[in-house]
Amino acid sequence: AETSKEISKEYINEQLGVLGKLTRDEKITSVVLACSLIMFVLEQVTGVTSMTVALIALCVLNMFKVVGPQEFTQRTLWPLIVFVGVALGMGNVFGAVGLNQWISGILTQVMGGLTNPYLFVTVLCLVTFVVRILLAQPTSNIILTTLFWPLAAELGMDPWIAGIIVYHAGV
Repeated sequence: AETSKEISKEYINEQLGVLGKLTRDEKITSVVLACSLIMFVLEQVTGVTSMTVALIALCVLNMFKVVGPQEFTQRTLWPLIVFVGVALGMGNVFGAVGLNQWISGILTQVMGGLTNPYLFVTVLCLVTFVVRILLAQPTSNIILTTLFWPLAAELGMDPWIAGIIVYHAGV
């Protein structure tokens, strides 16, 4: 038996009253979000990439002081997002100059026996712990992810496994 609840107009008006009027920041964020969504949909037509739209949106929110340094670092997962973006970007740069193939060739020779995923995870965690002692977390995470990303693919594993292991073992 289906039961349906009807929501009265009074209840809706009461809840809207509890929310209050849109603040300045909410209005700005709504406009930026709407424009961003339109640009995301029109990416193929305009040629403006979604990454560019997102960065422009962040700059606009920062310009109007909706998002400041405190919100950027403390109230969101921006450090993780920046880490993933930089790690993926470095992989593209390494690939463009052929550095990842060179490093992958060396690492494959040294760690070629790591086709066992459990052994690969164990060695990667140990390497991450040692490098993490010597380097700061963001630096070590980016370097190790960039180094082990092609090795994981070479060994027949999903490269994301290497990135996630490095990120979590380095914390």
